Amino acid sequence: MQIETWVDEKSVTTPPTRKAEYLLERVQDISATEVEFKLRLGPGSSSPGSSIDPNGLRTTEWCKKPNGYHFFLRGSLKPWSFVRSFYDNTSAGLLVVLRSE
Repeated sequence: MQIETWVDEKSVTTPPTRKAEYLLERVQDISATEVEFKLRLGPGSSSPGSSIDPNGLRTTEWCKKPNGYHFFLRGSLKPWSFVRSFYDNTSAGLLVVLRSE
């Protein structure tokens, strides 16, 4: 199942109304508050559902300054914080770990 996801500055307290920037696929629960997801391009992109090039992600503001941003996941009542990202060669995909706030 893919979850529509938005990223916004921490000053934003409600989910944006624009099309989702990313799609997340749950990979595993790491703890009660941390979850590992595969990150994919969202409906707002030119190729939704496609894998993300980790080199291109490094230019995004939320990746450069992760403490200033949080993720909104459709269906979640609270925003999520970015913990880390890494490329998984086995699945050829970019994985992110998010923590519920």
